[in-house]
Amino acid sequence: MNHALVPATLPEDPPAWLLEMLGFLSFADRAAMLSVNKSWAQLTRWPGWWKAQCRFAAEHFNLFCPQILPASETWLGFFEDLWSVRHLWSGKENAEARQRREDSRLQDLEGQRIQVFARLKPATQATMDDAQELALDKGEEEEKDAETKAVMLPLHQRLALIKLQFPGREVSSREALQILQRQGDWFQGAKLEESEETSESAKDDDGGEKPASKQMFEFKIHNVNEADGNIVMTCPNVGIRSFDVNGIFGECTSQDAVYDRIGRKLVVDCLNGWNGTLFVYGQTGSGKTYTMYYGPDDGLCTDGLMSAKVGLVPRVCVDMLRAVEQRNESKKVRADLALSYVEVYNEQVFDLLRGGQAVGRSSVAAQRYVLSGQAQMPVHTHRDVESLLRTGEESKTKAATKMNDRSTRGHTLIIMTLKQRCLRTGAEVESHLFMGDLGGSERLEKSKAEGQNLLEATHINMGLLALKKVIAALNRSQRHIPYKDSKLTMLMAAGLGGSSRTRAVVCVNSDPRHAAETLETLRFGEECSLVKNRRRENNASLVGDLVREIDHRIKELENVIRNKEKWETVEVRRVDAQVEQGTFEETLNAQGGEMVRTTRLVGAEEEHEQLQRLHERRRQLLGIAN
Repeated sequence: MNHALVPATLPEDPPAWLLEMLGFLSFADRAAMLSVNKSWAQLTRWPGWWKAQCRFAAEHFNLFCPQILPASETWLGFFEDLWSVRHLWSGKENAEARQRREDSRLQDLEGQRIQVFARLKPATQATMDDAQELALDKGEEEEKDAETKAVMLPLHQRLALIKLQFPGREVSSREALQILQRQGDWFQGAKLEESEETSESAKDDDGGEKPASKQMFEFKIHNVNEADGNIVMTCPNVGIRSFDVNGIFGECTSQDAVYDRIGRKLVVDCLNGWNGTLFVYGQTGSGKTYTMYYGPDDGLCTDGLMSAKVGLVPRVCVDMLRAVEQRNESKKVRADLALSYVEVYNEQVFDLLRGGQAVGRSSVAAQRYVLSGQAQMPVHTHRDVESLLRTGEESKTKAATKMNDRSTRGHTLIIMTLKQRCLRTGAEVESHLFMGDLGGSERLEKSKAEGQNLLEATHINMGLLALKKVIAALNRSQRHIPYKDSKLTMLMAAGLGGSSRTRAVVCVNSDPRHAAETLETLRFGEECSLVKNRRRENNASLVGDLVREIDHRIKELENVIRNKEKWETVEVRRVDAQVEQGTFEETLNAQGGEMVRTTRLVGAEEEHEQLQRLHERRRQLLGIAN
């Protein structure tokens, strides 16, 4: 075979003639062709090769292949997903073959069954909720949480920070310990002896000496690395602590970017026969409902165009509708879509699409009612989606608390049910996509819940506890999964167990006032995730990593400032405040003042503010006085 058929440099997409030729071959023949010689073997490195294989697989096996690949996915990985379900529409598949396929899918899911993403409270949502987020008296709150916010680092981390204050020489652990002992507590600067300047600043206005104050770390998030999926915060009894998740969305991340990373893949998987689950977890007022739905005054669509503010649920529904239309137009698969919207409130299940009527007294009866299709409403257009979501929103149980004046008082669950039938083989497949907006976890002493609100908060926390137990059992591959501990977990069972794929979004608030809730939320995300921490909790190098990260960002900002700053000449009118009558200065003042030319640096004002904040963070971290 002529080696020249394969070009030396590989473009993005294979030439049309090559794709047409490959279309006549079976998958076995294509694989055999790659072993002919090295030149043909290089086709697997072609950026468009696996994309073409996905198209072939979707066409041959009647599977769904999107036009745009979901974020963080590769065409090779997507081809492996398609290949694992190539027998989806095989009408002759026996029970043993189906079991082998299911076992294979479960094995493929190892490490990706549950993926956890963290989202910092969106800036738009923070602005909306600023006025009522904390109705507690500020002074009372600060006094109450003073001890909670002060975090003393463990010994090995304090020694590591002392070593970092002497970049010019290597400080041994013994010498660092001596410095710490000499200072009597924490450390108060980067000098072995207290300088004269420090001594003078320690005096109060009356000339007396101020007592030495302990330099403590504030209980809060210190660093967010979106690229590595890592959050660093200081925690009581632990010190500096690292949390690793599959991805992080910052305060300014758009709703579209969140959906592209999380929701789009779940839609594709559902169309190819997988069950999926998407839920948000976090304290009340952290942006869960904003992430899942949209703001209270935002519509779903305007003239057929989706609003930029809508969350995951509407985007999932609209994308699912478009895909169903494509499936039906292909004349190969018949697809029908339906939506259920229920609420678990005080351990009772309510159908929000039917006026909030209670369904099933027992957990088994409620599960049967919902999953058997009695709670479903057919969906055909995006207007159907908007109408059903509005109806469900109006039927939700809400109440004002000290933390959130629009707090959802139960767990809400939307279930998209997709029924597909292959017109050639007659095989039928039903898949479900569960989307849960879990009630906010609350510290009762902070939310000030009383009476009915207290009962609601108790049931919310009980449901969340049951969900934690279920996920922990799934991650440990236990034989018994405690689904029956709660009606919430009973309803979500089909979307959590088996070969389903789950995405969890933990919503956190970076405000130090909510550090305790943020820590609890991140711990929940860590329990859900199968991501192994890249750093050990008690590793002193974590302290150095944090300082080096800040130093790296400082250097980057300094380079940006050097490139953006420029000198600008401006004219400023100067008017003397005190002038004598009859003088030249008085005449100038009468004419508007003296025109003075001055030069100043402009163009990087925002970067200078960021640089100042980074230097302040570094000083606080190392205990260096201003």
